[in-house]
Amino acid sequence: KVTIPLNASHSYFLVLLAAPQPGKQDTPKSRKKSPQELKSIFEKYAAKEGDPDQLSKEELKLLIQTEFPSLLKGPSTLDDLFQELDKNGDGEVSFEEFQVLVKKISQ
Repeated sequence: KVTIPLNASHSYFLVLLAAPQPGKQDTPKSRKKSPQELKSIFEKYAAKEGDPDQLSKEELKLLIQTEFPSLLKGPSTLDDLFQELDKNGDGEVSFEEFQVLVKKISQ
C-alpha cells in the first residue's frame, strides 16, 4: 500500500489514477491516460452545467459512471463519495478535491 501526501503535485495523482487496475482488461476507457488527458476529462464533465471548474453531484456521477464504473457499488456509494470529496461543503467538487478520489483509486 502506497501512502501519498495530500500536498503532492496534481500530475503525480493523475499518473496514479491513469495506471491500469490489476485484473482489468485494457479497453479504451482503462488504458493509461496522461495527466493532461485526466485533467481534460475533469474539465469536460465539469463544463456540463454550472461552474466549469467544479463538478456538481450529477457531473461527478456521470464522470464516475463513464470513466470509473467499478467505483459505484450502489446508490449510497455516490452520496458517500461526494460527501467525502466535497471537503469545503459548497456542494461541488473542485479539481483539488477530486484529488481525494485519485488517491482513493490508487490505493
